[in-house]
Amino acid sequence: LFPKNDAFPFDHAGEGETSLMLALAPDTVDMDRIAEGNPWWTETAPRATAAKGEAGVQIALTHLRQVLGLA
Repeated sequence: LFPKNDAFPFDHAGEGETSLMLALAPDTVDMDRIAEGNPWWTETAPRATAAKGEAGVQIALTHLRQVLGLA
């Protein structure tokens, strides 16, 4: 999805994935529940924003275009 060594913080339920969800499906994210249960993998999620998610979408699309030879 993302090029190797990219700076986008792709992670499960953390800043990167939550940002992508805020950009792509904001109705599925409840930021008020992020700290609920406080699992370690969500510790970076409060830093998530839709703007970061949009940037991640563009990184992923650019990378996929290159991989598929469409760029």
